[in-house]
Amino acid sequence: TIDGIAAEAGISKGGVLYYFSNKQDLLLGMVERYEVDFYRRRQPILDKIPETVVHRRLKATTMLMLADMKAADDSVPNFQSVLDDATLRKRVGDFKKRLYKDITEGIPQPEVAIMVMYMIDGFWMNTNFSPSVVTKTQRNNAFKALLDYLDSLS
Repeated sequence: TIDGIAAEAGISKGGVLYYFSNKQDLLLGMVERYEVDFYRRRQPILDKIPETVVHRRLKATTMLMLADMKAADDSVPNFQSVLDDATLRKRVGDFKKRLYKDITEGIPQPEVAIMVMYMIDGFWMNTNFSPSVVTKTQRNNAFKALLDYLDSLS
């Protein structure tokens, strides 16, 4: 609820409503902020990967997404609002389409990038909706195997 969000942020409900007229606008703003922030946070990782690495955008994206999942271990947010709302699902889908285009551009086997992203999506779904199915150690070992696989492509 807006009340819960305001309380968590330590501001009044009116303070939230000043910037966002309803919960959907707030969630859309969060998705937009995440996308901008994602590319900003990915850049330093990308800068460390040599230009000669064909899958460098895919690798940097993978590294950031896996780090985000590790950081979110202890906080499983409620994503039901996004799943239930067609406008939010479309906004998230549009971000994913732009991201997939970015990571597949210029690589000889774009289906490899898409396969890796589907794996990350699966990790994300497991982390956020079924956290007890795979242990953190198993997941972290799978992350390492995925990054090793990406290294083998270069």
